[in-house]
Amino acid sequence: EKNLQNTTNEFKRLFHGRGGLYEGWKHLTIDSIDDILSVALYMEEEKEAELLEMLKEFISTSRHETIVLQRRYTKGSPSEVIVGELADELSVVENSMKIKLNLLSNKNSGYFPDMKNGREFVRENSKDKSILNLFSYTCAFSLAASLGGANKVSNIDMSKGALSTGRVNHHLNDLEMRGISFHPYNILKSFSRIKKKGPYDLIIRNLAGNDSTFALNVTISNDCDGDGITDIDELSLGTSMYLLDSDADGLNDDFELSIGGDPTSADSDGDGALDYDEYMLGSSLYLNDTDGDGLLDGMEVELGSDPTSIDSDGDGLDDWNETYTYLTNPVSTDTDSDGLEDGFEVSVGLNPLSPDSDGDGLGDLFEILNFLNPLSRDTDGDGWSDAYEVEFCMSPTSADTDGDGIPDGIDWDPQEHWVSTAIPLTLLSVVLLVAVFSFLKYKVYTQPE
Repeated sequence: EKNLQNTTNEFKRLFHGRGGLYEGWKHLTIDSIDDILSVALYMEEEKEAELLEMLKEFISTSRHETIVLQRRYTKGSPSEVIVGELADELSVVENSMKIKLNLLSNKNSGYFPDMKNGREFVRENSKDKSILNLFSYTCAFSLAASLGGANKVSNIDMSKGALSTGRVNHHLNDLEMRGISFHPYNILKSFSRIKKKGPYDLIIRNLAGNDSTFALNVTISNDCDGDGITDIDELSLGTSMYLLDSDADGLNDDFELSIGGDPTSADSDGDGALDYDEYMLGSSLYLNDTDGDGLLDGMEVELGSDPTSIDSDGDGLDDWNETYTYLTNPVSTDTDSDGLEDGFEVSVGLNPLSPDSDGDGLGDLFEILNFLNPLSRDTDGDGWSDAYEVEFCMSPTSADTDGDGIPDGIDWDPQEHWVSTAIPLTLLSVVLLVAVFSFLKYKVYTQPE
């Protein structure tokens, strides 16, 4: 209520919990913008309903008619009108300077109060100067410089949408546009083009920039969230000035930039794998298929395969072919557990999904170790399956197990040579014949005369 005193249509921060002065409320800010109360929560508030009721009671006795709440802790930082209505066209007033406002934006409203002192400095030091406004975003510094009497202002930002809002801001303030320019350049790649528009008397830039070609360099910088990226840069990048990890992917914004990631997206390369997971696995944050095997890194993470290796299990088959061609397990060297690696089985024509490729009842490894054909149910072509011959002690590699010249398929005893059978029979026949002959002879000689 004390901070509410002397409020006008200009912006005023009524409560700044982010400053750490109010224990238990570091996640809350409340701003007064004309008749609007703008509330931001940077973490979930257990007593949010009670807080909103308190604010509703508060505005019943103040000049405010509308409450807008932004939940910065939620993905996308959504905003909603809690009480009242918002006009279609909103602007905030700072030292009589109007800046277009979008309180329902899912990111930034277009106005950054923490840079107010910086804008005052620029306005006081721009008379008859040439100004370079790097990472200009919605060009509030350009407004300050123009109102301060600058001869020339060059606004540089990658975002064409932000520069378009910057033009609107200049029209809102009825500024003469002569000498004011807007350039959608990538600053890191366009120094030569920017340099040609110089020289500049005053530069508003990132601390890490190169100012060797300029006559005077005044850097206005801040790092609210302490992530190592200046607030001006965060505006250009689209990251949050108040969150160390804008995309909540487990990697701080500055670190994510240093390894090639996008700090505004939890999945920089859109491959289905979170940046944090990719960093831990060693895969690329900006290539959706790090190992170039045809499988997106996200899919490999889901399968359990290695997104940094074409052949995760080292079995001689690349992960893509294991997944789509052979339907084998890309993280197992022996999918069918038959003792033979998948790559070997494919190379010799065996089925890596079956321990018995020919379905003869004998495992592939057993057949190979015993010189049988694992792709043929009847290696020796004798009419008996390999498994049958093994079970009944016949040779599955020879069509004539006993070597008697009679194929096993028609041999009455494929385990015994016919000679082994014939000799005893012959001997038995001779004995019988001798016995018969002896008996007949006896009968003849014993007959009475």
